[in-house]
Amino acid sequence: PVILDSSRAKASSRQLQAYYFNRGFFNATSEFKIDTNDHGKRWAYVDYFIYTGQQFYIKKFTPEFPNENMADLADFFAEETYIHEGMAYDDGELNKERERLAQMFRDHGYYKFSRNFITFTADTFQTGDSVNVRLIVSKRPVDQGDSVVYVDYEQYHIDNIYIRPDYSYTKEENPADTIEFRTYKITYDTLRYKPRYLTDAVHFKSGRLYEQSRIKESYSHFVNYQGFEVTEINFEEAGRDTSGPLLNAEVNLAPKEKRTFTFETEGTSTSGNLGANLAVGWINRNFFRAGEELQIRLNTGIDYQASLNSSGRSRTFELGGEIGIKFPRFVLPFNTVGLLPKRMRPTSRMSIYANRVSRVEFDRETFGFKLSYNWKETELKSHQLDLLDLSYSQIAISSSFRNRLNEIQQIAFNSALISATRYTFTYNQQVDPDRINHSFFRTSGEIAGTSLSGLESSLRFGDEGQYGVRTIGGVPYYQYFRIDADYRFFWNFKPKYTWANRVYAATIRAYGNSIEERPDGSRVRNPPFSRYLYIGGSNDLRAWPAYRLGAGTQPNTVYLPLDRDANGNVIQPPDYDTRAVHDTSFALGTIKFLYSSELRFPLFSFVKGAVFMDAGNIWLNGGLEDSETDFKFGDALNQLAIGAGIGIRLDFDFFLLRFDVAAKVRDPGMLGRGSPWVIDNQPLNNLTYNVALGYPF
Repeated sequence: PVILDSSRAKASSRQLQAYYFNRGFFNATSEFKIDTNDHGKRWAYVDYFIYTGQQFYIKKFTPEFPNENMADLADFFAEETYIHEGMAYDDGELNKERERLAQMFRDHGYYKFSRNFITFTADTFQTGDSVNVRLIVSKRPVDQGDSVVYVDYEQYHIDNIYIRPDYSYTKEENPADTIEFRTYKITYDTLRYKPRYLTDAVHFKSGRLYEQSRIKESYSHFVNYQGFEVTEINFEEAGRDTSGPLLNAEVNLAPKEKRTFTFETEGTSTSGNLGANLAVGWINRNFFRAGEELQIRLNTGIDYQASLNSSGRSRTFELGGEIGIKFPRFVLPFNTVGLLPKRMRPTSRMSIYANRVSRVEFDRETFGFKLSYNWKETELKSHQLDLLDLSYSQIAISSSFRNRLNEIQQIAFNSALISATRYTFTYNQQVDPDRINHSFFRTSGEIAGTSLSGLESSLRFGDEGQYGVRTIGGVPYYQYFRIDADYRFFWNFKPKYTWANRVYAATIRAYGNSIEERPDGSRVRNPPFSRYLYIGGSNDLRAWPAYRLGAGTQPNTVYLPLDRDANGNVIQPPDYDTRAVHDTSFALGTIKFLYSSELRFPLFSFVKGAVFMDAGNIWLNGGLEDSETDFKFGDALNQLAIGAGIGIRLDFDFFLLRFDVAAKVRDPGMLGRGSPWVIDNQPLNNLTYNVALGYPF
């Protein structure tokens, strides 16, 4: 509620009338009435009345340009116009057309063109319910003494391009030296960069027409480098030649500090498990003088969880490190100049890493090497090719934990040698500020072991292991392919109200050396542990902890019946904490489906709320399955688990802290054992609590 102000009510009425007028309702009128008859409660009610009248349509659209070249250019791109005869008049569409034409002209040499030189006139005289629209591009006004004259537009070409990689606001003197590289002039006092690194980010060229979009691309490219504190691109007129007027470009770059330390901390809480992570990083920029980044990172984390032997609480400890080098170009054994357009901003990264995870159930050590290539097809489309992801994992399982695992789970915990290639495509509309609703799609395909198998078969440096599986140094190498697809849609149906939906599906199938030939004649397809699929966790099916649901209808949670009094009220028993007990085994799958739906809305200030529902499950196939875990398309819908909950999000702009609480609504593990609708069997302390940073999707 606000204090009544009749002048503001009148202004709102005029704004409503203007809104409809701009959308073709030229005869629209508005009025308002204030009702103060609130029976002494001192409330007032304001009612607004809009009389729109008929909407006008564009009968004739006539563009007018000051010269033939501009008219020909507009005609060439006429299919992109927002204005069509027969459409309803809309001032918003006219503004879009103004922006489109201004961008088009500035992308074709018209350096001095401005959107302000485009005007529209609308004539409704003797046209009934239609309107004739004229688009007028006026000549450019130029001050001449005390008067203004109008001159025609000229197309500008770029002459010299000067790049200053050691620019500083505190330096007024001219740079000491200049070198020329591929028509670019690099000026400097001390040259710390190889010329190609600098020129790769400049998307415009000497001798070409001025193009505004190329300037924007250059800014984005330098920002993507993350090596410069300031980027400035300035133009000044530089006379004429036979082609017409010329421009000189100055690219001023202020470098960042060469070395930087980073420090990150994070606290987590999932299903009552408390954790803390710490990461320390060191970046050495321009390591080989061509914009490379040497990145060293150490991370450690600890997670306290419910003890698996019910003797208190135990902990999970993780320690890892990585040394990587990022290159602002493709690193290949041949010349990559011109392989991709500059606007795609190709990068490469190679790294070595090591990681150790110590849990009460097992210890796992992983060592690896990775070579990746990234490029952006457009601002919305990006590609990543992990050409080689080579890793060795050694797992030691406690005897007590091994005894609780079934045969398939024991196989999954074998040590592994993996040589994989992975391609990922991402389409992300969330980076487009002009879209009201957004989509996100990511898909990846991964294949492993093919080249390693061919090499081992040719050179025969491996050994024959159990069930016919070849090993290298006593460790089996794996062959498999995996496909993931992740689609999200965000519908912003009101300001700050978003309905977010996510559909995720994935499958993995082992082949070749990952097929075990059993003595009974059966064949078991066994992927490595790290590539199995699981469900649950703070960003997944939030009502279950990770690895504690599935596969299929396999039970992983025991629901004890609730005691009730004569009126049906729950009686809290002494063993209240054991109403629902999670199994301690790891639930793994080779097929996964997940659907999440979440309504996000504001509460007050920086506090936001959410209600959500998650549904999904995992299944097994390839000889791993049994009657409970097997995937059958006709049974999949009935085997979905469902969770629902509410959330509080603290949005501090630079990061978001999320608190979600979820209840198990439907558990497919209860099929054949009772009702799968388990919502009634959950006291409050059996809810799943999640604390995390950022949205779940």
